[in-house]
Amino acid sequence: MEQYRNYYENNLLKAMMQPGNTEESEKTIIEEYTNMRFKTCMLNSQFADKVRNSDNGHLYLKMLKERVVDELGLTEEADVEKMLFKP
Repeated sequence: MEQYRNYYENNLLKAMMQPGNTEESEKTIIEEYTNMRFKTCMLNSQFADKVRNSDNGHLYLKMLKERVVDELGLTEEADVEKMLFKP
């Protein structure tokens, strides 16, 4: 899962640094990652059951979206050390 997060995080950073960047390109990357995470979570039978058969299924989806925003580093300040290459 870590490699997917890194891939989408890097794509998001590249999109943000492009001249003439639009929010649409960023939204597209975030939506792709969110869809991938949703599909992965739905493979977990307990999560899928809670989303489909619970009155609180919408809360599970909301928490997943919040988790995606955290995973992509959109809730924290930019950190130079994170952008350095590490072998």
